[in-house]
Amino acid sequence: MTELFLLPTAEARRLDAAFCREHFPARTARAAHFRYPEDRLRCLGAGALLAGVLGVREAELREGAWGKPEAPSCAWHFNLSHSGAYIVLAVSDAEVGVDIERVQERRLRVAGRVLLPEEREWMEHNPTERFFRLWTLKESVMKAVGKGLALPPSGFSVLPLTRGEPIRTEAGALFGRSTPLDGYWLSVCAAEPLGEPPLHRVTAHELMNKRESEARQ
Repeated sequence: MTELFLLPTAEARRLDAAFCREHFPARTARAAHFRYPEDRLRCLGAGALLAGVLGVREAELREGAWGKPEAPSCAWHFNLSHSGAYIVLAVSDAEVGVDIERVQERRLRVAGRVLLPEEREWMEHNPTERFFRLWTLKESVMKAVGKGLALPPSGFSVLPLTRGEPIRTEAGALFGRSTPLDGYWLSVCAAEPLGEPPLHRVTAHELMNKRESEARQ
């Protein structure tokens, strides 16, 4: 099963400093040097999602062969993404990737480099919305495979976007779902068939309480 946990970036302001230092000290120290407050909040919010949802401490995190974060002590596969007002964590019992992007028309100029001809043709009927649906889905596929740009976005097609139809890559078949979200597009891809992955909207208070209650058990 695959699930999504969505934390508004603004919620990260409510994170207790002691909680951050205890569960992700290096991330907290790194965030303090970010120039822009929103970047700092997204960094801390990502750490809070890992700690609060999965109970993963920073010291447990490792990078896989291609740099994809993993936690050997965690029974779940996971992936993070953030953009603008949101931070999202995907959790699955299979390899998973997630991407969220704010819809901005200026981003369409990269379509010629990252989309295949049939994908560019498909997006012509509604360029902005369709581009971000395609782009976030491609990003989620690349993150699920975990090989970075060794699997380039122009190296596979995510069409026909038929429910239940797998996306075929050189790394195997994956299944994806996309949804619009308040001026954003959110896509998730996993190495298992996806229905409608539950989307849980969480708060900083809920994440901190969940982590502390589990620590007392």
